[in-house]
Amino acid sequence: MIVRRRVREGNGQYCTPSPLSDHSRTRAVGLTTRGLFAAAVIVAMACRSAPQPLRVAVTFANTWRVGGDELTAEERSHLAGTALDAMRAAFAGFDVVISEAPSGARLIRVEDTPPVRTTFGAAGVTYPAARTSSVRFDVLANLELAVVHCRDLAHCAAMPRAALVDGLGRGVGATAAHELGHQAGFRFALDSRCDDCYDGRASTSYAHFFGRMHWSDPALQIMVRTLPRREGQTRGSTSPPPTTHD
Repeated sequence: MIVRRRVREGNGQYCTPSPLSDHSRTRAVGLTTRGLFAAAVIVAMACRSAPQPLRVAVTFANTWRVGGDELTAEERSHLAGTALDAMRAAFAGFDVVISEAPSGARLIRVEDTPPVRTTFGAAGVTYPAARTSSVRFDVLANLELAVVHCRDLAHCAAMPRAALVDGLGRGVGATAAHELGHQAGFRFALDSRCDDCYDGRASTSYAHFFGRMHWSDPALQIMVRTLPRREGQTRGSTSPPPTTHD
């Protein structure tokens, strides 16, 4: 004779536990499996809906000469910092992380025009389908001096040397922002006819070095579609010839 032990419940009543039937056990396992699957789907969707920041490396490989003048160590540091800040300002509202580094998935190289030039006098060069761009320091330095009608840093009645160094940094940053827009997958640098636009076709204006820059409306529309935005923001055989920025 088998005697089942009675179990006392909290309400003072007695009940005799009975094993789950095969049907009930199968149903419980099925519900647990579906719950785990649903949780996995939710996690996957959450991960997919959070795009990663766009990381851009900027490296300075130029000679730091403006005409016949060589910049001091302090001026070099200030100019590089100003260029990075100007580029960051161009992408305010977007999740674009810009830092000085020797390499990266997206790279901007600030350098002097190579001895063998494929594009004469271009301030920036980006080849089709490339994820690396060149910003020509020597070209931008000459353009800035031309804008203020000065021969060199030492002989400029228009503004002091410190202001010229600062303006050159802003010009480097603006050109870098423009060239990133020519890289593969973006194409928001439209070469528009706008002197104070990052996506403007030339870097020969006063605004490019000393003014307040902005993106054109068509460029911004493309940027909203192609660049990750910061959370809370509502708000740009023979190879083909490279894209250049004068």
